[in-house]
Amino acid sequence: MRPVFKCRKGFVTVEFLIAGVLIFFLVFVGTDYWFVQAKQQMCEHIKNYYLDRIRGEGFLSSADETEMRERFGRIGCPVVQITAPMESRGYGRILRNTEDPVSSEVWLEVEVRPDPQPFLLGALIGSGPEGEFTLKVGGRALSERVGP
Repeated sequence: MRPVFKCRKGFVTVEFLIAGVLIFFLVFVGTDYWFVQAKQQMCEHIKNYYLDRIRGEGFLSSADETEMRERFGRIGCPVVQITAPMESRGYGRILRNTEDPVSSEVWLEVEVRPDPQPFLLGALIGSGPEGEFTLKVGGRALSERVGP
């Protein structure tokens, strides 16, 4: 009697496709995540620089605002919104008050839209209702400006 062998033709191809898709997904998502983290870190550096400028000036000057928007644009992250004591919005300088440090607080929050948008990461970690992925960076500090 001859042994009966089942035909396994095509089974290896299906296994390879399943494993290939899984490996491709893991590599692609990891790379996509790395790019988003790199953009986040660059945005943090720019934010820290201009928060220090605000600490010294008491507000975000119009020249610094324009320069900051350009720097975010150069790294591929156009600015969506800036929240800060801004000269262009009529804020006066926030001066250092040693008796009431809370009134001496300055802040900078920037929301940017990375370009190009992350492919799959935004859907996995929760993008906005329109499907647009944004990065937000921000911080607070005490003003060092003593006089007007």
